[in-house]
Amino acid sequence: MHPRADFFILRGNHECAGINRIYGFYDECRRRFSVKIWKQFCNTFNCLPCTAVIDDKIICMHGGLSPEVSAPEEIWGCRGARTMIYMRAQRTPV
Repeated sequence: MHPRADFFILRGNHECAGINRIYGFYDECRRRFSVKIWKQFCNTFNCLPCTAVIDDKIICMHGGLSPEVSAPEEIWGCRGARTMIYMRAQRTPV
């Protein structure tokens, strides 16, 4: 856990079991530790939010939006969007 309460990690495409298995994370976990630790990582990745919204103006995500998405309501209905983070940006003096 990061010591600052305003620090968040967003889920990307490599935090999906099917993707990280293909790209070697599974093999590395199995070789160095066990398949069980890979499953624990995957369970943790499944808890990460996929999107953050800052000040109701800025949407942050890994990889961008699909060209098939035409309205924000389509994003909110996605399975991963249930764990979306809403935050207010803290203004720092310049």
